[in-house]
Amino acid sequence: MNLKHIAMCLMAAVALSSLPTNSMAQRPQRRAADTWRGDYHRLTGRGVDMSVLTLHLRHPGELKLQIRPEDHKTVTTIVLDGAINDADIRVLADLAKRKSIIVKGKERKAFLDLENARYYDGKKFSDRLPSNAFRDCSSLRSIVLPFRLRELGNSAFADCKRLEVVAISDNVEIFGKNVFEGCESLTSFYIPDNMRSIPEQAFYRCYALKEVSMPEGIEVIGTRAFSSTNLSVVNLPRTVHTIGKQAFSNTNIRQAFFPAWVTNCDPHAFDNNNLYEYVVEEGNVQYSSRDGLLYSNDGHELIAYPAHRNGTYIIPADVTKVRNDAFRGNMSLEEVVMECHLNALGEAMFKNCSALRSVTLPEGMTVIGKEAFRGCKALTHVAMPASLKCIDSEAFRACKGMTSIQLPPALEIINEAAFDYCTKLQDISVPATVTMVGNKAFYNCDALVRIVMQGSVPPLATEKINDNLKKIILVVPSGSADAYRSATGWKKFRNIQ
Repeated sequence: MNLKHIAMCLMAAVALSSLPTNSMAQRPQRRAADTWRGDYHRLTGRGVDMSVLTLHLRHPGELKLQIRPEDHKTVTTIVLDGAINDADIRVLADLAKRKSIIVKGKERKAFLDLENARYYDGKKFSDRLPSNAFRDCSSLRSIVLPFRLRELGNSAFADCKRLEVVAISDNVEIFGKNVFEGCESLTSFYIPDNMRSIPEQAFYRCYALKEVSMPEGIEVIGTRAFSSTNLSVVNLPRTVHTIGKQAFSNTNIRQAFFPAWVTNCDPHAFDNNNLYEYVVEEGNVQYSSRDGLLYSNDGHELIAYPAHRNGTYIIPADVTKVRNDAFRGNMSLEEVVMECHLNALGEAMFKNCSALRSVTLPEGMTVIGKEAFRGCKALTHVAMPASLKCIDSEAFRACKGMTSIQLPPALEIINEAAFDYCTKLQDISVPATVTMVGNKAFYNCDALVRIVMQGSVPPLATEKINDNLKKIILVVPSGSADAYRSATGWKKFRNIQ
């Protein structure tokens, strides 16, 4: 029967060409009409020693009776037609989980041909392959799926680490979550024509996957759908409008190209250490790009900074908003100067920017958000504005390169664990305006020898301010020592001067 060719190819999937930066890309053609069965055999039949077992099942549940003990050791390929149920799928899965199949003295991998099989769910014939049907089939190399299938259940092939070829018809409309997660040997995949969405983690941890062809009609690409793969380019169909969080994270993609029709993309959809620039096609109503960064369409909101972009970046004065964690995880950025006007530095904005050394914050900013600089291990200088009122929880946690910091004179709140694990911080002066110091604000500051309190009234604190109370000198204003010696948290310091 001649059908539209829709097999996933082990050796020759459609190549995805690189996208131009300022024009529509030439999308690859869907492959010419052919028999997908023929394609399957061309890909898998060359030079493979096969011990083939051909079976016909008249009734669901018969497969166990037709498999002989010796078949478990020698059969590499099962061609099966007729009605199958859950029990039959378990038998097939058990065969495909064999750690070794020996043919002519050599170890082989397993093949399953189920083109003419039909699944019976106990009540009726179903067009859905059950969830976890072939999960963790460690020897399965190739499979031809039943022609009538419309849906693959959740994790149907998860952790099939040797799976290289899946022959799948265009009748399939739905993939379940994690359907091919952990299929480490897949190198390319051809998405069926009737698919409308690619679910979350569908190809997550398919480390060898370097080519994928998506049909026109795909609208949504889910969270981590292609995360931790070998993709270096991706060609988005015109119908895609939504791309989920980390959909293409931890890949080899260097340029994230946003076609005009993409209107809902998570800022971290393309998080990976190789990403150098964002390019947005003219006509996109939601996004724009400037200097390789992702901005809102009007250019007033900075949405994401590429993880591989290095050097210094000056945020322009016309920017009025920076998305939370916009710079998060950048491995090369060294300096940021904010000429923009922001009231607050967003949560986790520079979290784990491991090369960041210096940041200049704008005047008018009142809050440094939660975890804003957490894990910036090279950070040594932060110029804080006089307007700053609050340093939120864990804002500078694990900034292990910081030896000192100048807190602004109007600061009011130092929140929980704000400087926790700043292991090189030697001394710090707390302004008189500070009214609260949060729990473990200066914990694990191994080099800290002195805290200078400028206020005569002890700030509100918990029992745990620092964990090295015998070593640290607490310097307080003249005449206020007794107030500190009786105040919660502060009274635990052994050396108050």
